[in-house]
Amino acid sequence: MVTIVCYRITWFGPGKFCGINNRLKFARLLIKLTYGASTYRIVKEETSMQMSKAFAAISCVAAVMLAGCGGGSGPGEGPGSVSQAEKIANEGRAGGPMPDGAFRAVITVTQSPSQMRRGQIETLQVKIKNVGNAAWPSRGRAGDGYYQVNLGNIWFDSQNKRITDHPYRRSYLPGDLQPGQEVEVPLTITAPSNAGDCKLQIDLVQEMVAWFGDKGSKTLDLKVKVE
Repeated sequence: MVTIVCYRITWFGPGKFCGINNRLKFARLLIKLTYGASTYRIVKEETSMQMSKAFAAISCVAAVMLAGCGGGSGPGEGPGSVSQAEKIANEGRAGGPMPDGAFRAVITVTQSPSQMRRGQIETLQVKIKNVGNAAWPSRGRAGDGYYQVNLGNIWFDSQNKRITDHPYRRSYLPGDLQPGQEVEVPLTITAPSNAGDCKLQIDLVQEMVAWFGDKGSKTLDLKVKVE
């Protein structure tokens, strides 16, 4: 009987028998197939001889169908349903590192500050173009955000040493960027706490993989005097 139940539910799919009339019709069909037409007649006539077997079959079917109906949700909308799986797949989240040929970008900025005060915050409008051979994912892996492509910046001091102790910020892409596409993204920068002739490097990064510049892409380097 279990084999027949699984076969029928799988064939028709979850949510197809959520109506009570359909449940009863299906239960009767199952009893016919399992115990024969004579048992079905006995159930229909409410004769007590085979009622225990009949109700056992009906209970089994009802439990499976209620699980398939998702406790009252719309057809196919419960957890683990086909529509939920398709929704997750269609979200387009990054699943791993991009190929090396995808780490290619052209980065420009309309206006850039030549001088900033220590700790000053500015927002730049940065244009980025994908000149690589694969799309850049705008959404990272579910749960940890790995492999998402973001826009960021790195400061270097007057000795051209990277400033690590700094409140860096990243900007996300508005959507996956296909090869040949260009988009403008705001990037908030904060001037270093130490004065001097600094270099502001603007670049893209695939989180937990690499900066584009480390893969051979040209970065945008700006000279900024910090006072």
